[in-house]
Amino acid sequence: MARVVKIVKTLRNHWKKSTFAAVAGSYGVYYLYNKHQDNLVRREFCKLAVEYGKDLVHATEKAKKVTVFLNPAAKNGKARKLFEKNAAPILHLAGFNVEIVQSGHEGHTKDQAAGLAGSDVIVVVGGDGTLAEAVTGLLRRPDEESVSRWPIGVIPAGVTNTLARVLHIDSKDEVRWMCNAALAVVKGITVPIDVIAIKDSDGRTTYALNHLKWSPFDDAREQNTKYWYFGPLKHRMAHIFYTISKTWPAILETHVAFTGPKDIPVPPIPPLLPSIWTRFYWRLFGAPQEPEEVEVEEEIARTEKELKSTELTITANQLQEMDGKKSLCLNTGPKETDRISFIKEGWRRLNSHEPESAEFTLQREHVGDIDVEPRIPKDQTAWYTIDSERFEAGAVSITLLPNKLRFFSQLEPTSDQSGTLEQSVER
Repeated sequence: MARVVKIVKTLRNHWKKSTFAAVAGSYGVYYLYNKHQDNLVRREFCKLAVEYGKDLVHATEKAKKVTVFLNPAAKNGKARKLFEKNAAPILHLAGFNVEIVQSGHEGHTKDQAAGLAGSDVIVVVGGDGTLAEAVTGLLRRPDEESVSRWPIGVIPAGVTNTLARVLHIDSKDEVRWMCNAALAVVKGITVPIDVIAIKDSDGRTTYALNHLKWSPFDDAREQNTKYWYFGPLKHRMAHIFYTISKTWPAILETHVAFTGPKDIPVPPIPPLLPSIWTRFYWRLFGAPQEPEEVEVEEEIARTEKELKSTELTITANQLQEMDGKKSLCLNTGPKETDRISFIKEGWRRLNSHEPESAEFTLQREHVGDIDVEPRIPKDQTAWYTIDSERFEAGAVSITLLPNKLRFFSQLEPTSDQSGTLEQSVER
């Protein structure tokens, strides 16, 4: 009993040290517990990868080649470590022949994808920008028709992972999210994904999977490095200083011309092979000549509008259809906003992926292809954000390519979306 009393007196006499030790000890226990839980999750997924791998790889078959485009700068330089701990073991245990192609600078992934000799599967490790670079490099190739049949996997290892949130569940648990994304590649279930082709006035085409955005909120966020001396408050201060800059008020004027939603392309059905006697007869006397079909181009109605808003965003409606048609979504913000509302909305977006709130609502319109011509004052330079990458704003023609690529996903595809790894590789 005396020893217990002595310990209590010691803790009371040194209460500051005791409190610090208790807090530090509690944090250490919590940290170690989370690490243990993460390891259990990884072990669970590795066991699943081995089971699926037994059915995927046969003894007489050559292992499928998986080319991994890895951006080591993503996730504040943690992308490679996260991939090696969470996703790479699953791919190796499933029996894939994994080749890692690491980017060294901005635009490098685009060049690497453009020069890729061949692969059964593509996996992109990074955020929206890395994925957009890889897709742009693939679709700019002369053989893009055949390359677009390569199935693509996305390992969410960036700051923004917009498409990964659509394809994979458990986005709040980083370890489980990445493991699920890697296991989706092993399972081989794919879904069709639309691509946005953005052609500038110089004829150069950039491809995106999520959006093109013209937004003063993005402009304010890009200026945060100027206010580094505010430390962790620099992002919030950037929105405050934007409201007293020369570019205020944040009103965007744009001319748009667009078509309606587009029909989903139906893959061509190969003609039936004639019987052997029919082919023998044709070889002797010649095959009948079928008249050439003259394609008549239908005139597509276009709608033109002059828009005035605080934000303009054109997004892809991934995995969504409207009456059997695919479309882009033209989103416009309020026509004007005051300084306080702008700051509050900017601060909200720092911690939320939702594009609108009760105070800042968007007007939506479903469109097909769309031409955008921004009205930019001569003394100013404006910028688009295309899948988290910045491009100088100007007149662009945006074309929707429905179901252009196939991505691995946990989602159960519908009957017309269904696909497997074997089918994707064979196509």
